[in-house]
Amino acid sequence: CSSIIERMRYWSRGETHASPYAGYGPKRKYLTFEPDAGGWNNIRMAFETLAVLAHATGRVLVMPPPQRLYLLKVTHAGNTRAHHGVDAFLDFDALRGALEVISISQFLNETIKNDNTRRHLKGLAERATNGGVIARRQLREWMRRHADVEPRWAPLKECVAFG
Repeated sequence: CSSIIERMRYWSRGETHASPYAGYGPKRKYLTFEPDAGGWNNIRMAFETLAVLAHATGRVLVMPPPQRLYLLKVTHAGNTRAHHGVDAFLDFDALRGALEVISISQFLNETIKNDNTRRHLKGLAERATNGGVIARRQLREWMRRHADVEPRWAPLKECVAFG
């Protein structure tokens, strides 16, 4: 039974892996995560897939501003936040041991050279963090318009495979 479990497990504690794709293109490449409006399990699975893709392609994973997650508004004496990032529910310290993960604010600092544009976008990110739905949409739309590669693939017709 233990040999079956070992064959099924796709990771080992302390194991490191260098992406063979990390050397292609610019030295520092990014992959942004956009949670959808679905439930926690859908968001978690999408995040896990994107984290693996970022790691496999040698990219830095960029996290969006915290937002209200469907059915996860938690208010009690120890927690009055209505908006959460995925990091509120997963062990990001362990993840950072294998993958570089940065905030949207850090991403904007690193990639946006124009001071006015960077200030504007960081303002949108701040408002989005504080619950601004319009600011979140504006930031997401700006990111999509200015991405090097837009997500133009058709998930029901195409897939990403690594050999």
